[in-house]
Amino acid sequence: LAVVRGADIGDLVLVTVRYFGGTKLGTGGLVRAYTDAAKLCIESLQTELKIEKTDIEIQTQYRFYDSIQRLLPEYEAEMVHSEFTDTVSLIVQLPTSMADALQARIMDLSAGSANVRIYSSS
Repeated sequence: LAVVRGADIGDLVLVTVRYFGGTKLGTGGLVRAYTDAAKLCIESLQTELKIEKTDIEIQTQYRFYDSIQRLLPEYEAEMVHSEFTDTVSLIVQLPTSMADALQARIMDLSAGSANVRIYSSS
């Protein structure tokens, strides 16, 4: 547990399994074995910053689709779903801190004709 706490990593689950091979390690030996296993796992762990994300649903006319798609990287937004009927419906996911700005930009781009709905954070 000290290894996990000392790693300064949040949202971490560490599971170790020991198959008994006939050698009794004793309490100290088991602690060392589990500690070493935990250290090896944490050293090889790839971490990433956890960023609160929000989904935005966009309904717009076809003529705004390309322009909206070009905006997405600017706001670190990823297309999650798209549906093309008589209008274009998109669901994009982006950092929560950028949701309002993207919504305003889309409304400006479409002269207020787009329907943009921000869903709660995930």
